[in-house]
Amino acid sequence: MLPLCVPSLATAAGAPVKAQEVRALWVTRWDYRTPEDVRAIVRNAASVGFNCLYFQVRGEATCFFKSEVEPWAWELAGGAPAKSGGVADTGRDPGWDPLAHAIAEAKRLGVGLHAYMNVLPAWKREETPPPSSGHIYVTHPEWLMVDERGRRMTPQTHKFYAFLNPALPDVRKHLIAVYGDAARRYPGLAGIHLDYIRYPGDVQGDFSHDPYSLEAFKRFSGGLSPRQAPEQWQTWRAKQINLLVYELSREIRRVNPALEVSAAVVANYKRAPSQYGQCSLEWARRGFVDTLVPMAYHHDEASFQGCLNAFLGSSRPESGRVVIGIYPNPQWAKKGYTPETMARQIALARRMNADGVAVFSYQLLFPDHQPNAWAKYLKREECFGAKP
Repeated sequence: MLPLCVPSLATAAGAPVKAQEVRALWVTRWDYRTPEDVRAIVRNAASVGFNCLYFQVRGEATCFFKSEVEPWAWELAGGAPAKSGGVADTGRDPGWDPLAHAIAEAKRLGVGLHAYMNVLPAWKREETPPPSSGHIYVTHPEWLMVDERGRRMTPQTHKFYAFLNPALPDVRKHLIAVYGDAARRYPGLAGIHLDYIRYPGDVQGDFSHDPYSLEAFKRFSGGLSPRQAPEQWQTWRAKQINLLVYELSREIRRVNPALEVSAAVVANYKRAPSQYGQCSLEWARRGFVDTLVPMAYHHDEASFQGCLNAFLGSSRPESGRVVIGIYPNPQWAKKGYTPETMARQIALARRMNADGVAVFSYQLLFPDHQPNAWAKYLKREECFGAKP
């Protein structure tokens, strides 16, 4: 029987909340391929004044760190695109450890390094990983979500990541092992940053209509189907995500109580529970996470202000930190989004007493590891305290 609720972690050992403002930069797994890349990333981020890096080391159930649980990412073994056969390298040891290099360089420059890890995405390439890799996409296809038509979620059928089903105990057990392994192997980490810890509301379809989930929901709803009880279905899905967040946080803190647990979350909090099964403010209130990072990705001030109101207004959790995610989308230049716009967003977050901001992402500020106009503006104007 699935528990209908989970206990609070409010008294669990978590990272202490620091008074220092968080000035974070997301670094995606596409931003590096060599140790030299990693050194340049940390050096460039520090030069602008970023004091925290969300450094991605897990994207589609493959690792950019040494793991006993999941295979090495194919991108590290040669860098060939998937259509050229790169996925055949899934699991091959690249001969170096990106996360270890990033931790060492960040420590040298006084930057907090957080392992940024996608949680539920399992695979996104049209080509499947080789069976020899041991990747869960081929070893456990029954772990993938199923839509209302009975189709298993795959990159081919849904043109998106294939998502793992959080309702399955074996999926949660696997993910707990992955995150616990990272927390144990890398004591120099400042924290672990969770992303994509939700249902795939970005794609058409309702998930997950697998036999296990439907039977569990019947017990929860008194025999009703998702179609007969749509609101209860939304509540039940959110409980699966809540349970997963709780169990991951508990394991991370058990292994290393000093680690900060943060999560990138949907900024539209009113829509997130029904569309994504994500009740992030509840995670903070119940102590499941130390820091929420709502992705307030908007070019217009009104929409951005609305996101901040949801997380920094009357609904703000009494405990934990809220760091506002900002996205200088290049496509917004035509709509008047400039470095000055980004600076105003940073200033607004500060005025509303956010605990900091996070910018997505490194490549948009440092293409080919060179500072562009955005990075130069941040440094020149000392938005993050960096001196010219």
